[in-house]
Amino acid sequence: MKKYLLLTGLLLLLSCSDGGDDICCMTITDTFTVILKDKEGKDLLNPASPHCIVPDSIKLFYVVNNTEYEIYNPKSDSPRNFIVYKNMSDDLFSIQIYANHSPEEAFPITYIQWNPHDRDTVKCEFETKPISILLKKLWYNNVLRIDMEHDSTTEFEVIKTQ
Repeated sequence: MKKYLLLTGLLLLLSCSDGGDDICCMTITDTFTVILKDKEGKDLLNPASPHCIVPDSIKLFYVVNNTEYEIYNPKSDSPRNFIVYKNMSDDLFSIQIYANHSPEEAFPITYIQWNPHDRDTVKCEFETKPISILLKKLWYNNVLRIDMEHDSTTEFEVIKTQ
């Protein structure tokens, strides 16, 4: 029995890597949350709203090496890299978006296409370390909305005038 335990322990030790290419324990903080309202203050993500933006019509595009890629992974829990949910504390609907964090880009760009005629631009700055990618700053339509040196939240409100 001791031989088997020793052999199992040895195999476990040998199967571990030095962590160089391991991403199993990598921390990625690339999400932000938007509360979307119209100019009257109505929740545009609430399905009961007459001018609701239907989640199925929202598309994300990432720019990598000057090429736009529509994000869609049908095998993912969030195939389009966003989740719309109802916030229980204030009954508002929010959208949590996974921003482009491509290492090829100094300031990765994410386009949010709310519908065929309404598109917003998100530009991010990340702090990249061997075991983490952390959101530092986020610009929404060229306006700084998140600066993690001064902000404790990655949630903000967007007013749509269209």
